Amino acid sequence: MTKLPAAAGVFPRTSSFGLAFRGFPPHPLVLRASEGNRMAELIGNLWELNLARIVVVDVTEDYRLMQPPMPSDFYPVLTETWLPRYKLEESLMNVDLVNGYLYDWHETPETGAGHWYVGVVQADLARAAR
Repeated sequence: MTKLPAAAGVFPRTSSFGLAFRGFPPHPLVLRASEGNRMAELIGNLWELNLARIVVVDVTEDYRLMQPPMPSDFYPVLTETWLPRYKLEESLMNVDLVNGYLYDWHETPETGAGHWYVGVVQADLARAAR
């Protein structure tokens, strides 16, 4: 592999706005010259920056037993999925993550690299309460 001079070949991830990469994993995205054609290529997993891991948990028992909420990792996990990070907080209420369940709440990760918890309630229980 051909190495470029440090100033020309390695560009650490930065943002002129100071917002785009805050809280993401510490490994930088790097541009480097590939063998043969001398074109730059991106190193790193861009999907990690664009997608968020969503853990969907069933919080129906809290309503059925009228109990206060437990820590998020104590609930039974219904499914895990990946969703685009862009406007995720706004779109979670409109996405049908599990059939037969309705959105209740979500918990954001402490860092950008963590996963989101989304609490859902059985639709039958929510309709019976009306």
